Amino acid sequence: MLPVLLALGASLFWGVSDFIGGVQSRRWPVLTIVLISQFAGLLVVAVVVLARGVGPPGLEAIVAATSAGLVGALALAAFFRAFSIGKISVVAPIVATSAIVPMVGGIVQGERPASLQLLGIATAIVGVVLVSREPSPAGRGRRSSRLAIVLAVTTALLFGLALVGLDIGADDDAYWSVLVFRSATVTAIAAAMLALGRRPTITRTDGRLLVLVGILDVTATLMFAVAASKGLLSVVGVLSSLFPVVTIGLAHARLGERLGSTQLLGVVLALLGIALIAAG
Repeated sequence: MLPVLLALGASLFWGVSDFIGGVQSRRWPVLTIVLISQFAGLLVVAVVVLARGVGPPGLEAIVAATSAGLVGALALAAFFRAFSIGKISVVAPIVATSAIVPMVGGIVQGERPASLQLLGIATAIVGVVLVSREPSPAGRGRRSSRLAIVLAVTTALLFGLALVGLDIGADDDAYWSVLVFRSATVTAIAAAMLALGRRPTITRTDGRLLVLVGILDVTATLMFAVAASKGLLSVVGVLSSLFPVVTIGLAHARLGERLGSTQLLGVVLALLGIALIAAG
């Protein structure tokens, strides 16, 4: 039950983080958003690791987490770029399919979810896709730009691969794995900004929001890493991908976006999928 709760917590925190970051991506450069938010998250996880007083993991875990962090940097850049030019309700369901990658990875590694959990996984994935679909009255706004869709598909693949790498590192030590993961991400983004000759300039108020994004994101990542180290990756990966439910809900509450009948059906299916996975 603990891995399920942690994975759901990760989904909640990622959903809030993505909503705030997505709104900010339409005001500030993507690399600035990623660098500030991820650096804030890095400081948080560094404090946690120091407070634990546990030594670093083995080389294999460090290599896996570092590789995941580098892939994650590309995923974040593509993700926020897709949000900045596309629509949340189109980008979100595509990105949510990243759950398929760790699910397949877990099964390849020998995990065998119960039949009820497999049914729950399928139901949750369908629910995520439906809840994130955008109502399109009068045929307008049915799709985001082609580039946004390409970026979203790229993000889904990269996020899925990053989660698999993070899971491998978390098998040794989840907290150290996230620290190495986040360090690699920040280093890659900082190097990209340096190479492009850009400086992270932002207002103080929006800077604070990005710090909040980073704290929420790293907390969610820690929850996922611990959940993956204690539960089935194939299950945890899907539950943690339910973040679009949160993101769409916030868009409805804060931005006045309306939920269509298809989205409402998606909410029901997503919740049903959670119940089936937990019951299994």
